Amino acid sequence: RAGQISAIQYSLKAGPLPAAVIDFREIHIPDGASGLSGQQLLTEILHRCGIRVFSSPDSGAGVTSFDILCLGEARSEFVLKQGELFTCKATTDLKILDAHTREILAAASRQDHAPDISERLAAEEAVRKTVADLAGQLIAPAVEKWRRSAQGKEK
Repeated sequence: RAGQISAIQYSLKAGPLPAAVIDFREIHIPDGASGLSGQQLLTEILHRCGIRVFSSPDSGAGVTSFDILCLGEARSEFVLKQGELFTCKATTDLKILDAHTREILAAASRQDHAPDISERLAAEEAVRKTVADLAGQLIAPAVEKWRRSAQGKEK
């Protein structure tokens, strides 16, 4: 994952960076348990790339000055148990929008799986893998599109 972050950082180095808000929902099927591993990883990646991340505007934090909105949803579920290892799969959808125009700057979906010693850990790792892949694929193009849009507003 360090290589993915370095690649994103390299592609973002020339120009202004947006402020972001993340609204990420995560659920494990069938028990309906929610998690935070996807949002935590996406927040960490954005921070390490120099993008300021604020709480969701729905949290009552009063955030009004952000440039992009990252909307994500991850669903994980048990696949199999082999010996002492559980395997879960995750499907994650991520959209990055211009916060002012609501234009979709980048969007994609990813599915992956992961084994671990517990079902919960396997589900979290599968979600983290999909979020890391989507971040590597979407952040740089979304920021570039946001930059072009912001430059057009200044003229």
